[in-house]
Amino acid sequence: MLYIWPFFAFFSAPLLLPSLLPFILAPLHLFYGSSQQKPAEKPLVVQMISKFYYIPYILGTVILSLAIVKFNTIIHPFTLADNRHYMFYIFRYTILRSIRLRYLLVAGYTLSRWLVWNTLAGSPAEIPGAPPAEGKAKPTQGKGNSVVHASSSSPPTSTSLFWLLATTLSLITAPLVEPRYFILPWVFWRLLVPSWSPAADIESYIPSLRWIRKLKVDPRLALETVWFLVINLGTMYMFLFRPFYWKTPDGELLDGGKVQHFMW
Repeated sequence: MLYIWPFFAFFSAPLLLPSLLPFILAPLHLFYGSSQQKPAEKPLVVQMISKFYYIPYILGTVILSLAIVKFNTIIHPFTLADNRHYMFYIFRYTILRSIRLRYLLVAGYTLSRWLVWNTLAGSPAEIPGAPPAEGKAKPTQGKGNSVVHASSSSPPTSTSLFWLLATTLSLITAPLVEPRYFILPWVFWRLLVPSWSPAADIESYIPSLRWIRKLKVDPRLALETVWFLVINLGTMYMFLFRPFYWKTPDGELLDGGKVQHFMW
């Protein structure tokens, strides 16, 4: 269950942009901030108390992830038995490289999980301290000065929890890590992800995005299509133009000298 989040984050990278936009636009606000008067904000102490549960939640999930890595890192013999598969190299250069790196990967699991669930929730993100754009439409969801918002409703909590339960029951029974085991969970997750469109506020920072609002479509769809094409072209290139042979340490050809190809 730790491996599935980086898988989702990689193949669905364009869908994660709304969750990353606040971190990208916050520095721009410092240099190109509006001179408009900022709305009244809650005291910092109140904000910290209202979100205090994040601290024990994050610590709890990190500790649990570390325990899983320590006591339940299963490396199936088939994973390391065939160097034609990408998973062979992923394990070789990450999990098997060192114990320290194995634990450091928990940060990647945690960040990927947050991005995946935040995308599924379709929650609006905010630029800290950014005033609302004057004379422009306000987002339909969320509180404060939203930068982005979901243009359709997120799935019910019960649906998301049932998806998580079904995915968990499917993956924990498979000691072998294979991308094909993640395909159906990803398909259902992708169908549940709400659509998104840039809010009016973002136009004051990136005016070139105005044309996207006029199209009234989720701009991530175009990026997602391009991303899938890049992945498929890269996979086909490796399969067709980077063949290799199995050899012994002394150079003798194995498998009858048959050419080998990289594949999922």
